[in-house]
Amino acid sequence: MADVDTAGDKLDYKPKMQCGNCAYFYRAKSEQESDLCRRNPPVVVLHDGMVRAIQSPVEPTSWCGEWRPHPSHPLASKLNG
Repeated sequence: MADVDTAGDKLDYKPKMQCGNCAYFYRAKSEQESDLCRRNPPVVVLHDGMVRAIQSPVEPTSWCGEWRPHPSHPLASKLNG
């Protein structure tokens, strides 16, 4: 996911700090599941008479202040040391 600046002679790719390229992002394996943020532990809730543990659903283009680069992200080596 990148912003592309086409105003200049060459393309300038700028990686975004979004959920989809965050180390805490879990991509759903099917359409019945939601993409999740695994930054924090699951929250225990009572749903339909059953106790369940849920994690925050997110969109790949969402963002927050807890973003950490996925190991494949261009900023990973710079920010992780």
